[in-house]
Amino acid sequence: MNLGKQEKEYGSIFDLRGKWYHQSMMKIPDARDEEFKLLLKGISLKPVEAVLDFPSGGGYLKHYLPKSIKTYELETSKAFARISRCKISDWSSIPFSNEKFNAIFCCASLHHVSKANRKNFLSEAYRILKPGGILCIADIDKNEPVALFLNGFVNRYNSMGHDGDFLYSKSASEFAGKKFKVIRNELCRYHWYLHKNILASLSFIKLMFGIDKVDYKSLETYLEKNLNLIRNENKRWIINWSLRYIFLQKP
Repeated sequence: MNLGKQEKEYGSIFDLRGKWYHQSMMKIPDARDEEFKLLLKGISLKPVEAVLDFPSGGGYLKHYLPKSIKTYELETSKAFARISRCKISDWSSIPFSNEKFNAIFCCASLHHVSKANRKNFLSEAYRILKPGGILCIADIDKNEPVALFLNGFVNRYNSMGHDGDFLYSKSASEFAGKKFKVIRNELCRYHWYLHKNILASLSFIKLMFGIDKVDYKSLETYLEKNLNLIRNENKRWIINWSLRYIFLQKP
């Protein structure tokens, strides 16, 4: 199914793909361990402090957060909202009071969000963060092999296509504007840890990215050549992955 340019926003995309994405995450729940742990790097949260995970997908980040803090989840996708049983919001009117949160986490989603809605989100994040609070963003860097995989291979073999608007080194200062202070702007390279079985590993990738127009062998060949698909010492298949981590602090 092809979406029009105006419809290629996070919410409409994952209204269609959210079920597959969640199935993928449930097959190998620890595949993205390093990714989520890097999102919490340098963040010190005290008991009873409040954080927001937006958009929260299937509610994966909460498993890496301290149990002593209050975690709120919010989605723009109806499919993900049903899965995680959270409220639905848009980017321009987040339904929380001023200065409520100590941290806001936004992982691997902004590349599906228009520039106008990014601006709306940044404004709303500033409003609902407490003074000293941190907006933690992690997303694809446009100069990394992962970007080519998504906007090249996935775009070709996903019936919906994939047209991500990725980050780069100057995104941090652009997001910060005159309101936030940039306290982290780091490109992190790490691994996704897949299954010991190659077909289960490839199935994870196909479901995660809605790759419905390619055979397993062609996917395996691409991953071997471009994302270094190999078996590690524990016999699990792994691939290279990377995200740019940008932390913005409200003064």
